[in-house]
Amino acid sequence: MQPGLDDLTGLGAQTVTAGSTSTAEVLAASPGVTDGVDQLASTVQTCPQATITAPQLGTATATFAELPVPDLGDGSAGMTMTISLPGPAGQPVTVPLLMGVAADGDRLVSLTATDPTGATHPAAFAALLQQAYGHQADALD
Repeated sequence: MQPGLDDLTGLGAQTVTAGSTSTAEVLAASPGVTDGVDQLASTVQTCPQATITAPQLGTATATFAELPVPDLGDGSAGMTMTISLPGPAGQPVTVPLLMGVAADGDRLVSLTATDPTGATHPAAFAALLQQAYGHQADALD
């Protein structure tokens, strides 16, 4: 869902951690970068679950589900991703993520939030995506 760095004409990012919630926002500009909206939107239907095996990690399972987000700009999409992997002493560890993207011309706003306690609320995340989209539109248009 991401172009190579050589293909980008602009890139900015910021992160914030509040309590146990970490959020990352990326603003990328490139002629093809907004294809990420369609790619993210189709992931839930084309690949609702993936299994990843790595020698240092073991086997992890990623499960994807649709996340409602506002209709923004030239298109927007959201999804949840839950990663389950082996933890210490074989106890499973689950990491929930919320992901959203919104296109504005040749710019793509991408927002990802995670909180191991599950405290990130989907409606609050959708509102934050709308705020991030609005801020970049106001600043760059």
